[in-house]
Amino acid sequence: RAASSSPRHVVERVLSKALVKQAVNPQNKHIKAASGYGLGWAVQKAGAMASHSGSDGTYAWMDPKRKVVGLLLTQSPGGKIPRVEFRKLVNAACDK
Repeated sequence: RAASSSPRHVVERVLSKALVKQAVNPQNKHIKAASGYGLGWAVQKAGAMASHSGSDGTYAWMDPKRKVVGLLLTQSPGGKIPRVEFRKLVNAACDK
């Protein structure tokens, strides 16, 4: 366990660094059809932003250069899916 910047929180690694690296990097070396995908994540190139989305608006993404992780959990069947607007708002907040 490693203490985070807040004394009230404790950070514990759940996934190994090696597994995370594989998950967010293209796996087409092993599976040709996996071009553009890691292990469950859409990713265009190694070390770049990776994302995963669900059918009803759920959206998760990570940007290693900015050290940002965004997670939007929603159920919007047949309605407006807010993932693009959510990502814009997070990016705007990070740019301030």
